[in-house]
Order: sequence, then C-alpha cells, then structure tokens
Amino acid sequence: MNTRRDFLKQSLLGAGALAFANGSALAKQTAKPPMRFIF
Repeated sequence: MNTRRDFLKQSLLGAGALAFANGSALAKQTAKPPMRFIF
C-alpha cells in the first residue's frame, strides 16, 4: 500500500468532485477557472 500515492489519488478525486459540484457556481460568480484555487 503506497500511502502517498493513495493520498494523492483521494485528494485529486475529492478536489475534482468538489470543483465539479461547485465549478458552475464559482464560474458564474468569478470568471476564473474552478480548479485554480486548488493549486
């Protein structure tokens, strides 16, 4: 079990899910890409 790899996978999936769920609302309020705040 690779802890770092699993953590990265879960974090990316979680962040992607949150960005997908809130991406449209954030995009409507701000003209910035929804994934920008993660990086």
